[in-house]
Amino acid sequence: MAQPSTSSFISSIPELLTQRLALLGALADSLEEAQATLTTATPAKLDQHTARQRELCQQLCVLASGVPDEAPAQMHSGLANDLQATARRVADLNRKYAALLRHRRRTVDIFCRVLASSGTTYPAPRPLSRLSLEVIRAKG
Repeated sequence: MAQPSTSSFISSIPELLTQRLALLGALADSLEEAQATLTTATPAKLDQHTARQRELCQQLCVLASGVPDEAPAQMHSGLANDLQATARRVADLNRKYAALLRHRRRTVDIFCRVLASSGTTYPAPRPLSRLSLEVIRAKG
């Protein structure tokens, strides 16, 4: 089995890094879009965003296996800087999105508790008597 030559390996590193940068950018865009639509999104739309983000993460994992840790970063410092900045952006967006989802979950839980306990808070309405109906008709 032939080993790839060092020169072909080094020339493919910029391509792999560029692909990684594009995937990270797409993941950041997906997180931003999901955050923007969170207040109006349906559960199905949230599932679509999650599926897209999961797919991008899987592609990043596959791509990461092709780039060794000892890749010559000094040769591609501009690309490496872009990668680091985009990775930080993705991490920040991910933290913000997680916080928004937790907040939304707490809000839903509050509404569920209010609905569950509201039946015992108010007494059942009394049936109107014939006299009450006549008074209401006279006013109207």
